[in-house]
Order: sequence, then C-alpha cells, then structure tokens
Amino acid sequence: MLDDDNFYDDAVDTLETFIGCGKKQKNNWETNIQVEDMNMDEKQYNSDELHSASNSYEEGTTRKYKEFNIDTDMDNPQFDVGMKFPSKKVLKQAIQIYGALRSYECKVVKNDKFRLSAKCKEGCKWRLYASLMQGENTYQIKSYTPKHSCSKGFHNKNITSTFLSQRYMSRIKDDPKIKKTTLQSEVHRELGYEVSTDQCYKAKRKAQTLIEGTYAQQYEKLWEYCEEIRQTNNGSSMLMKVDPPHFQRLYVCLDACKKGFIAGCRPLIGVDACHLKGTFQGQLLVAVGIDANDNIYPIAYAVAELESKDSWCWFLQLLIEDLGQVSEYGWTFISDQQKGLDKAFELVVPKASHRWCVRHLYGNFKEKFKGQALKDQLWSAAMSSNEVDFNCEMEKLRGLDEEAYGWLKNRDPNMWARHRFSPRTKCDMLLNNLCECFNSWILAARDKPILTMLEMIRCKIMRRLQVKRDLISKCEGPICPKIQGKLEKNKTLSHRFRPMYCGNGLFQVGDTLVDQHSVNLWTRTCSCRRWELNGIPCMHAVSTIFHNRQEAEQFVDKCYTPEAYLRAYSPVIQPVKSMK
Repeated sequence: MLDDDNFYDDAVDTLETFIGCGKKQKNNWETNIQVEDMNMDEKQYNSDELHSASNSYEEGTTRKYKEFNIDTDMDNPQFDVGMKFPSKKVLKQAIQIYGALRSYECKVVKNDKFRLSAKCKEGCKWRLYASLMQGENTYQIKSYTPKHSCSKGFHNKNITSTFLSQRYMSRIKDDPKIKKTTLQSEVHRELGYEVSTDQCYKAKRKAQTLIEGTYAQQYEKLWEYCEEIRQTNNGSSMLMKVDPPHFQRLYVCLDACKKGFIAGCRPLIGVDACHLKGTFQGQLLVAVGIDANDNIYPIAYAVAELESKDSWCWFLQLLIEDLGQVSEYGWTFISDQQKGLDKAFELVVPKASHRWCVRHLYGNFKEKFKGQALKDQLWSAAMSSNEVDFNCEMEKLRGLDEEAYGWLKNRDPNMWARHRFSPRTKCDMLLNNLCECFNSWILAARDKPILTMLEMIRCKIMRRLQVKRDLISKCEGPICPKIQGKLEKNKTLSHRFRPMYCGNGLFQVGDTLVDQHSVNLWTRTCSCRRWELNGIPCMHAVSTIFHNRQEAEQFVDKCYTPEAYLRAYSPVIQPVKSMK
C-alpha cells in the first residue's frame, strides 16, 4: 500500500463499476564502515522478535545484527551496517522517511534484482548500499556512510502525498473532517516543510482509502457483511438486490430496532431519503420512529441507486414485512412528498394514514404565494386541532388571498391538517423532523465507502440504545423528562381558566365565551382535541384535574412512561467482527 504516487493513482483512483546470489560486483561507493569492522551494539533491546539463537561473539558463532522492525522503527528510521530488512520495499520506504524527517533528499539510485544503493543530493557524502542475503528474501546493509555534507532545505522530493498520507494517517483517522489547510499547517510545524493544499487533499484522500479500503473493494465484501449481521444479530433483515454484476440496493433492519420499536414506540413512522456523497453516490432511504421521550428511534435504512416509485415500493414492502401489517398495528407515515413516495404508499400500504411534512407543503405554497401573512395563516390552519378552529383560520386565509385559499383547499386536509389526524398515534407532529434529525445525525457517514458507512450507522445505533438504557435508570417520576416539560407548560397556562363541574366527569372550562371548552376526565378528552391527539392533558384538562385535587401526571397516556421507554431500548445490538 506504500508505493509511489503514480502507482497509487493507477491502482486506486481509477473509477470502477459498482460492483544473495550471482557474481559479486565491485562497488565504487565511498565507505567508511564495513560489515567486518562493525562492533556489536552493546545496548540490549526489549523485543518479542525472533533473533539468532547465539549471542556469543566467540569464534565459530554467527554475529547477531539488528533486524528492522516495521511497527517500531519506521516512525524514525535509523541505519547501521549489518541491519536487516524484511524486503527491498521496506528498505526503500525507510530511506524515504529517513530523508524526509531530516530534511535531506535521500533517494535510491541503483535498484536491481539483488542490490540497492542510495545517496543524498549531488556532492553529499551520505551513502547506503544493501544487497539480498543468499537463500533469503532479506536485504542487509553492507556499507553505510551516515554523515551528510549537504545543507538542509524547506522543500523535499520525498514529501509526497503518499508519504504524508502515511505520516498523518492516525491524525486523519482521529479527525476525518480535518481541513487541508489545517493539515498543511501541521506539516510545516512538525516537519518544517512547505506543502501545497493540493498535496494535503490527496494525502487525506489516500489515508482514508488506506483506512477504509477502496469503494469497489467494500462492495465485494457486502455478502460477507450481510451474513455476519445475520449470524450475530439473529432476526435482522439484511436483503441485497443486484443486477449482475452491478449492486443496486441493500436493506437493513436490525432485530433490536425492530423489536424495540414495536414494543415501546408509538405507531408513527417518518420516511425520507438523503444523498450519499461517496464515489458511487446513490440514496439512503430511512424509516424513523419516535420514542416515549419524543426522541428519534431508528427503525430501518437502505442504500438504493436512486429515489423512485420502484425503490420506495421495494423499501416499504420490506419494512411492512418486518414490522407487521397496517390492519394490526395502525401505522401512520409522515413524509416530505419525495419522488414516487405518494404512489408507493398507495400501492404498498393503501390503508395506512399518511401525513405530509407541513414545511415542505409550505415550500410548494410559497412558490406562488409569498409573504409573511400568508405563511402565518397557512401554519395557523395546519396547527388547528379541531374543525371549528380550522375552518375559522381557512376563512382568514381566504380574506387575505382567494387564490391561496383555493390552492390549499385543494390539498387533502387528512395529509396536513392536525384536526384530521388519528388519535391512535398519540403524536400530533406536523413536521418530519424525525428523519431530518436522523440524516443530520449520520452526516459524517454519508461520504464513506459503503461498508464503512453501514458500520458507522450500525455502531451509532448500537451505542445509542445502550446510552438510552442507562439514562432511563436515572429518570424519576411517572413520565419521561421531555413529556414532563410539556406538561409543566400546560400547568402554567391552566391557571387562567375556571373549570365548572357538570357531573359524570364533565367540566366546562374557559375564561371567556370565545375560549371555552368541554373536558371529560373519564374519557380523557377535551373539545380542543389536543389531549386526545397527543395523550398529554391540555391546559383546559389540567385546570379540571387541579380542580379535583389530582395529579396531572396520572392522566398522561402510558406511551410516555419510563416503562415504555425501557421496552424500546432493552433489545441489544450485538457486536460484529471486522471485515478483513
């Protein structure tokens, strides 16, 4: 992996489809140290490497020469007569790094089947000569002149992008987003060389390839990766679609996510797609739920060649096979009106409730109808939780712009108006923030090769489930923290209302005739419908609960309890071995 830049460009950067002996020669190099004259270094080395059995210098024994250790010696190579190298390639690399670190332009000048010689620039006395040991693949330094008679410089031909990629590989691995200008500054500060930002860009790219493997190589290991997930995480869905010899799609639904979502989350599923930024690009299709604390809960994801009706039908069909039918669980979907998605819903889950993200609805609305007043009125209509308020807000929109009213009236209110949402989901959200948060959460993975990306996502989810399990143990109280916060706001707002008990659990609540509602504590409903829609007592309901000298927390839906939260995060994603 350490060959010169040209070989690297030829071997790695090319876009791919988805898927001693001989007659002894007299040398002319100046030498001042010979193997025969060398005194054995008296320093003792702590090493697990295998050396000669004898350490004796007595006549008839084999002299022990130091062996170059790639792992420990390559960071700062030192040479000595008799030193052994496991291959010519290692020796050449050591010479390059030696010169680069010391600001000398050391280079190999002779390189044949059995010998290698290196020198510094013209006029310098530094020399090194090594040859292949008889009967081995080992190269040994036969003569060495260590002293330089040249001056150091700020530019060095040994400082290639390949050298930098190796030298700063750990740094790039720790900070994959490191800027090329930052890397440029670090090279100047640590090595004293001035390198171009283009060199730093290439170095970063090569280091990432060495760390992650090439894009094409990772596609070749997908079958192995899928099988590893199935074996270690029994019950997980890893389904790949190919158009031989090309890769098309890969669907992932980890068993822990599947079980946790069904057991502890509400029946709302956000679906979305985002662009992949790697060499082969494509789309990442995602399905995300919402947990008992109103946090995102990853369910499934898939790599697809593009976003279309066909790819969405394929994804939704596999998702429903994993989660269960709509008739049994009453799934509700929320989406951003992606390409082909509405048609896919009609074909795959025609009986499922479907919501549009109102932010994207407004994005289409404002192309024809601009202005803050129209924007505010659209949002007011969408947020109305009962039909009376909705109709009132729509009439206000008509008063502002008849054509804008007609445009919105022609959009099915079941898809975007809160008052038409099903109370079964206990979630009255208008925006598809679930998927947007998830896509942002995995942003760093989206420009990686496919295996690296899939593992980054899996590990993030694996870690998330574990962290959430630990957090819930610290939760005090009958409901989850975020839900408690929402309830506290309703408690504060409830003080302005005066409840009047009517009998059979019924209350009339209001401060004026304009804002007056009917609350039924027995059925846990209010005429404003917020309590029914989201399962959290609204401000009108809280006022009646306080009137009865009861605790509002007792009237919050059980989908928000720590027990529900724990059911979602109890399943464990099992670790997997590396794909070598």
